[in-house]
Amino acid sequence: MKIKLLFLTLFYGTSSLAQNLPVSDNILKQSELRQATINRQLEKTPNKPTTLSVPRSQHISQNNHSICFPIKKIDFNVLGNTAPISDFYSIITNALNSQNLTYQKITSLKFELFEQPHFIPCLSLNDIRMLNTTIQNNIITKGWITSRLFIPNQSLTDRTLEFSLMQGLLNNIVIDKNNIEKTYANRANLFTAFPNDKNKPLNLRDLEQGLDNLRRLQTVKAEINIIPSTQQNMSDVKVLWQQQKYPIRVNFSFDDSGSKSTGKYLGTISIVWDNPLHLNDILSVSYTHNLTSGKKATDPNGKVDKGKTSSYSIGYSVPFGYWLVDMGINHYFYDQAVIGVNRNYHYTGTSNQAHLNLSKVIYRDNQHKITAQLGGWFKENKSYIDDVEIDVQHRRTAGWQANISSHSYFKLGTLISSLTYKRGTRAFNAITAPEELFNEGTAKSKIWIANIDWQMPFKVGHQQFSWHSQLQGQFNQTALTIQDNFSIGSRYNVRGFTGEQTLSAEQGWYLRNDIVWQYNDNHRVYLGLDVGKVFGDKNKNLVSDTLSGMTLGFNGQYKHYGNWHYDLFISTPQGKIILEQ
Repeated sequence: MKIKLLFLTLFYGTSSLAQNLPVSDNILKQSELRQATINRQLEKTPNKPTTLSVPRSQHISQNNHSICFPIKKIDFNVLGNTAPISDFYSIITNALNSQNLTYQKITSLKFELFEQPHFIPCLSLNDIRMLNTTIQNNIITKGWITSRLFIPNQSLTDRTLEFSLMQGLLNNIVIDKNNIEKTYANRANLFTAFPNDKNKPLNLRDLEQGLDNLRRLQTVKAEINIIPSTQQNMSDVKVLWQQQKYPIRVNFSFDDSGSKSTGKYLGTISIVWDNPLHLNDILSVSYTHNLTSGKKATDPNGKVDKGKTSSYSIGYSVPFGYWLVDMGINHYFYDQAVIGVNRNYHYTGTSNQAHLNLSKVIYRDNQHKITAQLGGWFKENKSYIDDVEIDVQHRRTAGWQANISSHSYFKLGTLISSLTYKRGTRAFNAITAPEELFNEGTAKSKIWIANIDWQMPFKVGHQQFSWHSQLQGQFNQTALTIQDNFSIGSRYNVRGFTGEQTLSAEQGWYLRNDIVWQYNDNHRVYLGLDVGKVFGDKNKNLVSDTLSGMTLGFNGQYKHYGNWHYDLFISTPQGKIILEQ
């Protein structure tokens, strides 16, 4: 068992903002945001797809003086009994377009060339070789790295140019079981990792996806080697797979993200089990509890009661090639001590949540990866005074959501974007929201959420810097209950505010910007500037609708009986809060 993480956060901030979100809902919302942050820390950053170096081809010149051959048709022959590799038609047409050749499709593998009416292009041997190279480059760029295009011996007297495609097929994917007592390769499962089919054209994109599925386990190191097979035109893939002896990660963290009423300092223990069912799956469990007591309440008899909070989360995910199944449950509890006339009261609340998501990588190349996701969710909130439930605050909602996300890698930086549509339904005995009686909200909400995340490294002299910018926005198509509102004013969106009081409305956005100086391999200093705004039809009379804040902090890690992570920062509001009448 390995102690992996100690996360330390110190925060300072002030706010003159009047509270807009009810205390109980705000406590639950901040707890949800904190748990989402913990889950992201437990996940591994996606690997950048392998970048292929493809040589540039030259344009064909119709005005060269070398011997040329009039070409009227181009035929492509696929050798063997297999169907041509997917996208082969687009591969050919892209090559013809890049060489400034106009054409007319006869079939997906036959083309008629023409430049002008009654004029047939004349291609030299060099032109033909360059066209062959361009198509071959396009094949490799698409990921078909063991397929080869060549020009067979032929007579061009019939004005037909023939190419032959020899497809490189996959014979088998095997695990390297050398030193199995040290690598524990007997735990590896390639079936759920690789989407490649045997006896089908070998594609690098499929191998990259398989490596992503293997490397998603932080206790695993994985590499692949493509080697010739004993079968003609086939290749074998040997996977070098190694896992730590104990595939369980134990993480401890504490921070000051809690509420004063339930305990400012929180502690969390997380246990992550990599590959528990030998399916490249991940099982995670985390538990959070207040380390310091919440606000005290003393009754006339001198009895002291204190606030407290706790939560737990269980998550499980398993890949199947380009697919991923992700499920989880969360439970939150808070207890606020309130002074009464004759005695203290306990205002408590619980929230139970569950989700099930199915996602698929629908496109990937050496620069982009696009993922689509469809999932369902359930949420139930209850509030109590002592042991008596407050019926009007009972919420049970459910629904589905669809998401599409994109990871794009450029020379300047990395762009991650997503768009989510969230729809409430009456599933799982969901109950009607009280706001529906007055058309001021509905449990059958329709919400759009957009995210854009940009990271760009740069240098100043010999010093390494990076710029990180994150934009999130929400748009509603129905009137929303206060639980579905967009809120700002905490460390998770607009920094500079404690999170005790937040500003919320049906719609809104926030923009976070960080300039990071990595003055050491494992240590960084950062300066952040955030701004956010909320608005909506029901929120036109907000006292203020815009917040901004500034942050200066240090974070990093060091190794000493485990990996210790820290994040120390000071934040303060900046600028003026816009007032509306």
